[in-house]
Amino acid sequence: MKLKKMTAALTGAGLLTLGSIGAAQAFTDQINVSGFGTVAYSETDTAKPIGSVDKSGNWDKGTLVGVQFDGRFTQNLGATVQLMVSDDPVRPNELKPTVEMAFLSLQATDNMRLRAGQLRAPFYLNSEFINVGNTQLGVVKPESVYDQAPFNNYTGLDAVFMFDIGMNTLEIQPFVGQTTVEVDNGMNLGDADLNYMVGVSFKYSTFDWSLRAAHVLGNMTDKSMTSQQIDMVAGMYGVDPSQVTFNKDNGTFTTLGFSYETDLVIQAEYANRKVENALMFADMTGGYLLAGYHFGSMTPYVSVQSLRTADKNTAIGVNHDFDALGVGVRYNMNNVALKLQADQFTYKHPGMGHNMNFDKMPDPQASTPGDFEKNVTRISFAVSTVF
Repeated sequence: MKLKKMTAALTGAGLLTLGSIGAAQAFTDQINVSGFGTVAYSETDTAKPIGSVDKSGNWDKGTLVGVQFDGRFTQNLGATVQLMVSDDPVRPNELKPTVEMAFLSLQATDNMRLRAGQLRAPFYLNSEFINVGNTQLGVVKPESVYDQAPFNNYTGLDAVFMFDIGMNTLEIQPFVGQTTVEVDNGMNLGDADLNYMVGVSFKYSTFDWSLRAAHVLGNMTDKSMTSQQIDMVAGMYGVDPSQVTFNKDNGTFTTLGFSYETDLVIQAEYANRKVENALMFADMTGGYLLAGYHFGSMTPYVSVQSLRTADKNTAIGVNHDFDALGVGVRYNMNNVALKLQADQFTYKHPGMGHNMNFDKMPDPQASTPGDFEKNVTRISFAVSTVF
């Protein structure tokens, strides 16, 4: 049933895309239309889920279709709109249409571009194409890094400064903005506001390798929990109600990344999240290393990743700690990529962590709270394309 619903949505989106392409071609030849899509399936070897994926299997996570319109009003002024249909991250078995990007861009000088609107947050090595499965070697983005920030887009402004340094390129990208995301706090759905954020991203690249670093300061408010729910959780964990979740709390997010690709492929990223007061929204540090080798159209690869939660959070039973080892293979056919991947997750503690790996709310003082499974295996495959 899930696959039928997704297939219907993809078909509808495809027809809409074709209609939009026709309309664009009828009105102007200054609009470029491109698209991307992925059909993905994942399952684990246990009823305890990793995110929304469990033993029953899941066609939703990673399955999506998108279309992007890039237009120019003048030589220096342009606009970009990216639309996407994908799984709803907080409503299982439901599809969600989103406007991923919608912004104006001005090439102010040869070295400076200004943009305003709905923009992509420049946190990661592959931020610009984070939803385009064809640009990613693996099936699933490493959770130790990519699950730390609850959003990929924001509304605001940025500037991109580009400098040629010999055969290399340096990009400096300051940005400012805000966003609202819908979250599932374990009791109900609600909004969490990023009241503001200000940050800067650096990217240094050459033909076969690149470095990226970003640092963001922000202020956040969680509107998803009622005062009664906050008081209940505070009593359960023995903390002050003001420490349960974030209420105009300051936080930071820092990322570092490196990629190298010839026949040999190496990718590595690190991420660190901190929130000043909220104990239930954990400070955490994570990273991964991925290595592969191109044998013609086939690329086998291996990956390791790890995530650790700060002591102040683990002390009350909030624990995201895990290690994971992954192996996979990718096969390219023109503009289509076939990918298969297996991951073995090892969880360090059955707290309120990455995969909610328990049957009942854990007692922070117990050594083995809840119904805990330490090792979980996930199998995933995907077919990705661009058009």
